[in-house]
Amino acid sequence: YQDTQPFYLHLESYSPHEFWDPPEDYYRLYMKSNYSGPRLIQAPGDASLLTPVELEHVNSLYAGMVTFADACIARFLEKVEQLGLLSNTVIVFTADHGTQTGEHGEIHKHEGALRAPVTNVPLLVCLPGENLGGRPVRGLVSHTDIVPTILDLLGRPIPGRVTGKSLKDSLRSGQAPPRDFLITGWADHGSIRSLEYNYVGRWNPGDAYEQLYDLRKDPQELDNLLESNTAAVMPLIEDYRKLLRTYVEDSWEITRGSLSQKRG
Repeated sequence: YQDTQPFYLHLESYSPHEFWDPPEDYYRLYMKSNYSGPRLIQAPGDASLLTPVELEHVNSLYAGMVTFADACIARFLEKVEQLGLLSNTVIVFTADHGTQTGEHGEIHKHEGALRAPVTNVPLLVCLPGENLGGRPVRGLVSHTDIVPTILDLLGRPIPGRVTGKSLKDSLRSGQAPPRDFLITGWADHGSIRSLEYNYVGRWNPGDAYEQLYDLRKDPQELDNLLESNTAAVMPLIEDYRKLLRTYVEDSWEITRGSLSQKRG
């Protein structure tokens, strides 16, 4: 390392991915009940198979893993500061996904569970030489925004193939990014999330699977409107179906079929 030479460093941690097996002192930060059973480092996906104390145990293991990973990252940031790099280094912290810890009676993640516990992940950006006081910026952002944001901050051109949007102006102004909705996906399923709704449906052929949540009334996404109010929400569902199909089709030249097997 030379203080005059630009560098890029990518650090990736497998934790807190399964198996959830944190050091004992991190686990004990969260486990308050008396539990003497086996250490459930790979819990079943069906939360109903667990007793309340077993579920507390599983969630404490997960929380302990998250805190342990945070502590390791803190050690890295302390070293960055010791080297005097905080004043000229952009630091970006994020995660690929979250997990369910009992919501909808489920643990872990799966492709149909494109709800907040799985898709709402941290995105922290430290801008060198700017004291913004840990200010939160509200709005919808995506992993695809990271590359154009970093390039924009460095004054480098953003390739045309990049589909994300630079967040530079939002980071400095605190204003929400100009995005009305966000589309994410996993395998055969996609999610269209706005500030009002989260729609989950298939973007590949297969068994019918759809969910719709009103985030204004149901921020925890527990009440699938298609189970109780199907007729009333069908016009909205049709709009979301069309939007998802259009997104997949319009992305063809970039994704070459990774979004859809339709033309595969």
